[in-house]
Amino acid sequence: EWYIHTPALDMPNSFRVSSIAFGFIAMLGMVLIYAGRTVRKTDLALAVVLVAAIAGACWALSPQLMKLGTANIGIFLIGFVAVCLVAGVPIAFCFGIGAVCYLAFSTHVPVTVVIGRMDEGMSSLVLVSVPLFVLLGCVLDVTGMGKAIVDFLASLLGHIKAGMSYVLLGSLFIVSGISGSKVSDMATVAPALFPEMKRRGHKPREMVALLATGAAMADTVPPSIVLIVLGAVAGVSIAGLFQAGFVVAMVLLAVLLVMARWKARNEDMHGARRAPMRMVGRFLLVAAPALVLPFIIRSAVGEGVATATEVSTVAVVYALFVGHVLYGGIGLRRFY
Repeated sequence: EWYIHTPALDMPNSFRVSSIAFGFIAMLGMVLIYAGRTVRKTDLALAVVLVAAIAGACWALSPQLMKLGTANIGIFLIGFVAVCLVAGVPIAFCFGIGAVCYLAFSTHVPVTVVIGRMDEGMSSLVLVSVPLFVLLGCVLDVTGMGKAIVDFLASLLGHIKAGMSYVLLGSLFIVSGISGSKVSDMATVAPALFPEMKRRGHKPREMVALLATGAAMADTVPPSIVLIVLGAVAGVSIAGLFQAGFVVAMVLLAVLLVMARWKARNEDMHGARRAPMRMVGRFLLVAAPALVLPFIIRSAVGEGVATATEVSTVAVVYALFVGHVLYGGIGLRRFY
């Protein structure tokens, strides 16, 4: 890579590729620090010995494994992945470990191919939008912009039967149209609504089920990370996927709203009062800067004005600015 120079900056490409090695070292360092703090030394040593023994056995049996041919796919890409999943290894690393072991112990393909594929994936401009949309979700959660949307919907619909369920589903639908992080979406919605839903007689398992199904419903709401990755890998128009995903999400939302109304037929509405229109207007005014974001994102990508990466960058800058000016901002320590 040292002999290849980037066209724009005319610098050796090895500087860019070195980020992969730095990432490996940084992740390994974080894992060791975390393991040293949370795991007993004997358990850690036993795990290292066990992994080394498995790697040594695979290396010793490599000639025999190569003779098995396609059977190694089941051994490494199914067996190893399943064992890693049971052991609690993150799913991305499970498939990575299985693929690397398959190439290293049962084929003559150089393992450097993995590095090349990783470099190719990092070079995709579209995939840059994925961490940016996740960052956008974190900004919404920290600044309180997501909570402002929840408060507005609660003041508008909270007094009717199944109103809090409607608010939960509607909030997930709207917030998912801004954020790319379902964890941030649920962390924004659940604390604001669960206490009132519990007071009205909703069972905890029903609330969690509604939250989970609502998050699954909102997974196709643009900007959906799943749709962005699918479009980048399959070469499909992301704008077209966004439009199709929005229709699917609308259908799922309608079905969930009907189910929520049926489940809430015996809901205790004692003490639930309609919010004054002045209060609703006040909540709308506070939430308006956040409510604008999903329309900006969908219209910009859908109309071809900007790519998903460009829209995600603009949305993050907008959220940081509006969150700082109108919602109190993020402290330097929290931002770090």
